[in-house]
Amino acid sequence: MSFTIILSVLEAIYVIYMLNFYKSKTNYADPNVTFSNVFLAHPKTHSDVPISMVCPAGKMMGWVFGIYLVVREFAPNEKLEDIILAKFLNVAVLFMGIAMSVMNLNVTLYLIPIFFIELLRMILF
Repeated sequence: MSFTIILSVLEAIYVIYMLNFYKSKTNYADPNVTFSNVFLAHPKTHSDVPISMVCPAGKMMGWVFGIYLVVREFAPNEKLEDIILAKFLNVAVLFMGIAMSVMNLNVTLYLIPIFFIELLRMILF
């Protein structure tokens, strides 16, 4: 198994865990940001007991992003056009992920290692 596949699997496990199963008492989200939609609502204050600080939409997107991280490794990459398309798609997904995570500072902080690794991958590979 290649290094990039192993890295992508580890990234996927991290993303899925942090957005779906990680629980914390500390909340970094802006308490002034409110969403009327239940799907986007996330906790706004600290908690006495560990809870997930991620909204249902973030949890769902954690699965989607995690699956994407692994599946992209099996896309065709022998022709120049395929490589350019894959890089473009990775950049688009990364920037969409950053933009969406900004809605909840907790998610942004959880995903900083992934954003950093992905930026390094864009530069090095």
